[in-house]
Amino acid sequence: MGMVGKRTIIEHETLTLSEQDRAAFFESLINPLEPNDRLRRAFVDHGRRLGSTRE
Repeated sequence: MGMVGKRTIIEHETLTLSEQDRAAFFESLINPLEPNDRLRRAFVDHGRRLGSTRE
């Protein structure tokens, strides 16, 4: 693969965030929100589809 191809891949794999976006991203990692009812139901449904006993 040539240099141009490698550079193109790197550019498309890199996410550049503004300072505000970076702060919001890390804040969500450090202090994640509690899952809402819809997400909890989806998790249970997903477990049932996969045969998981965890609910």
